[in-house]
Amino acid sequence: AEESVRLTGNVRVTSKNHDLKEKAMSLAGNISDYSKKKEPLSSVNNVKNVVGQIKFNSVIYNSDKSRQGFGYGIEEDSINILKLKEQVYDGKLFSFDAKDEALVGRDIAENLNLKVGDEITLLGKGLNDSYKSKYKVVGFCDVGNTLLNKAFFVSLTSAQDLLEMP
Repeated sequence: AEESVRLTGNVRVTSKNHDLKEKAMSLAGNISDYSKKKEPLSSVNNVKNVVGQIKFNSVIYNSDKSRQGFGYGIEEDSINILKLKEQVYDGKLFSFDAKDEALVGRDIAENLNLKVGDEITLLGKGLNDSYKSKYKVVGFCDVGNTLLNKAFFVSLTSAQDLLEMP
């Protein structure tokens, strides 16, 4: 747990062997029943936020072009922590109520020549089976980080549904 404490004061709670599984992007390394674990963590003294996040591999298609990237399923409280609102340079953040909206990083946007309103198709492996799903691009972000600019962001519930995760 000591190596999870960062200079910002954040504590990262992960499942056993998560670091090893994270490198392989294994979904099996995620915490099951997250919603049941969130409340007890939130009640710990001096804890300001408890947010869930899923990181997953995906191939992103638009028309005849494709790009390897990864997705982040995030909760609404993550917007402030990640400062995503300030990083949007075109369009808007996705709606947390919508299951089919995505905010796309600059690298993916430029490589696939995307515009706000375009549709992307995501292909990859979920927890139990492969997936293919369409998302509407509602905005683009530049987070000033090469790796995160190769990512797209969707709501946590959308990612859970896509990946067949509880």
